Amino acid sequence: INYHCFYKLDTFYQFNKASDERYLYYKLKGVPAALINGQYPVKNISFITYVTATLIDSFYAKPKNVNLEIKCSPDNRKGKHHTKIKVKATALRDIPSDSLRLFIVVTENNIDHIERYKKKSVYGINEFDNIMRSLLTGTEGEFIGSLKTGKSYSTNVVYMNDDIQIN
Repeated sequence: INYHCFYKLDTFYQFNKASDERYLYYKLKGVPAALINGQYPVKNISFITYVTATLIDSFYAKPKNVNLEIKCSPDNRKGKHHTKIKVKATALRDIPSDSLRLFIVVTENNIDHIERYKKKSVYGINEFDNIMRSLLTGTEGEFIGSLKTGKSYSTNVVYMNDDIQIN
């Protein structure tokens, strides 16, 4: 993940203070840091340098438990952007967990810092991708609970912004 901290020189923090929420949710211990599927890359260590292609492959070399269908219906009028997002999670096998939750996150890609803020960023990195703009289901997510094979859970959320917030 690209991560921006609650630091006054971080332009993205000034722009979107939701990074505090993200910091607390992911329990990040430093910048940059990462978790893979909610797990540390190495026991109790979240440093991004431990994340390698081999490690990522080992996390994802498992069969999928859930199929996600995502449908977006944008409505852009007069500089106001309103998008309805429908997510349907269908169990591909029994998921007995009583703590299964769904998180819906809006990210922005292709941010050119110089173009947007009319100056170079503090650390010289001026192109950003996968920047979290909103955690639409909140830090707790939406509770799904256990799912039996073939059963689905659906939810609808709405994301709204204007041209100043996001291009």
